[in-house]
Formats: sequence, structure tokens, C-alpha cells
Amino acid sequence: MAEQLRRWAAWVPDQDLSVPSVLPGWRVADLLAHTDLLARGLVTHLGTPADAPAEPALDVLARHAGIAQAVDRRTREHTAELGDDVAGALAAAAELVAATDPARAAAVVPAGTGALTAAEWVAVRAVDLAVHGDDLVRSVPGAPPVVRALEATAVRHLLRWLAEAHPGQTVEVRVPPHGAVQCGVEGTALTHTRGTPPNVVETTPAVFLRLASGRLGWAEARAGGQVGASGHRADLSGWLPLL
Repeated sequence: MAEQLRRWAAWVPDQDLSVPSVLPGWRVADLLAHTDLLARGLVTHLGTPADAPAEPALDVLARHAGIAQAVDRRTREHTAELGDDVAGALAAAAELVAATDPARAAAVVPAGTGALTAAEWVAVRAVDLAVHGDDLVRSVPGAPPVVRALEATAVRHLLRWLAEAHPGQTVEVRVPPHGAVQCGVEGTALTHTRGTPPNVVETTPAVFLRLASGRLGWAEARAGGQVGASGHRADLSGWLPLL
């Protein structure tokens, strides 16, 4: 995560941050201010023990829609606070993240809409930064791509959450080169116990991030040839987005 923040900080000078981003109502400046808040929130919450038991990550994330307006308001405020110092803020946030050791964090930490283990909180923030990194790439041609290590981490956590939400061995979801998981289909006892299941879904890391975060719909991705799906159970339309 620190490396991604450093790359954004190095790229920002001389960029026009007032241009619209792909996120409705947000300029590129707002998108970058939000990533700065995400990084700083990661560090702050790791140092704050929660007063509630840890929950599954997807349960906590499902509540984020309820705080969307507050997040939007705080992001716009932070954009104004940063002014022309977006690059400096991102560079400082990168060093904060780099100096943080999650292994020394509280066992369970607050996560805005619930409580998570420290490891899951780091996972959530990695996914957040990777998704918003892809938003930046889609907003500004030539913006720094999501670094491979962050992309891989985010994809693997999303695949893990998908498999946890739909346990079983009916469908294999592949996102090469970062990972693959097998999932079960609700309402069927169909289980494949040897080799690759007959139902396979495969896509690229960028497309998977967009599907999982609701930036891209399943039907649109299938129609555009961005997802390969074989087998009569290879349909993730009811499972996505995850976030």
C-alpha cells in the first residue's frame, strides 16, 4: 500500500486534479483525498482497540452504504483541507503506512461500521486502495496503475470473501495470475470432488475488482467479453458486487 501511495504522490504534481473522476460527483482531487483518508484511517484504527467482537468482513462492508453521505461529506472537506498539497499528504501517508506493523496492532479494531480483526482491517483497506487505484486509472489516462502486489492482495482477499460467502465446490472462479477459489451454489447439492469443477468463471484482475465493487455489472461484462464463463452454473450475477 505504501508503494502505491508513493507513486500517486510522485505523479500528482503538474496534474489537473479538477477534472471529473469516474465516480459521480467527485473530481480527481476528491478521489485522491479519499485515498489519503483511507490510508490514515488504516493506521489510526490499527492503534485503537475495539469494544466489540470481530465480525465477518462482508457483514461490516455491507453497512457502508449507510454512511455513504458522511463519507462523501468528509472527503470533500478533506479535499479543501489539502488544497494544493495533495502530493505532500499522500507522501506523508505512505510513510505512515510503511512504518505501521499490523502484527503489533490490537487484536480487534474498529472499522467504521463494525469491528474487524486487525488482519481483516488491513485486507479491507488494501481492497479499498486497489479499487480506487483502478478508479484513478479509468479517470485519467496515464495515471499510475495499481501496483502488482496491491492488486494481487486485493484480488486474493475478494476471492476469499466470495468463497466464504458461498462455500462449496460447484463453481471455480479464476482471476489469473493472482488466484482461484471454488464456490457452492445455493439450493443445489451439486458438488465436484475431484479435479476442476465443470463450471468455471475466469476474468482479469481489473475486471474482477470492478465486478466485486459494483463498478461493472455482470451482464455488461459478459456481453463485452470481459468474463469467460463455462457450465450452466457459471453465473455470478447473484453474488456480485461483494462490496
